Amino acid sequence: MDVGQIREDLLAIGVPVGVLDHQLSFHSDPVEAALGAHGLAVLMEWDAFRSLGWGFIHQRMFKPAFLFDGRNVLDHSFLRTLGFSVYAVGKQEQPPTSK
Repeated sequence: MDVGQIREDLLAIGVPVGVLDHQLSFHSDPVEAALGAHGLAVLMEWDAFRSLGWGFIHQRMFKPAFLFDGRNVLDHSFLRTLGFSVYAVGKQEQPPTSK
């Protein structure tokens, strides 16, 4: 997915330029993206996302840790047991499951 297209789409729905320039970053490596982040967005239906070390990723994120599954490709129940607050297209958000 082209970063320029993502920026254009976000601007089109009203995300302020300041947010895009100072509060949002784009990474191709999910572990790198997670370091010090409060949220991650999955925007592609790649099988590789299903087998990532989500526990390892969660440990590197600020808490609360949010995960936005824009393609409904992840195991939301499992991710909640790790402590993620999961948001998915067309599904109601559920609180993280206690460990």
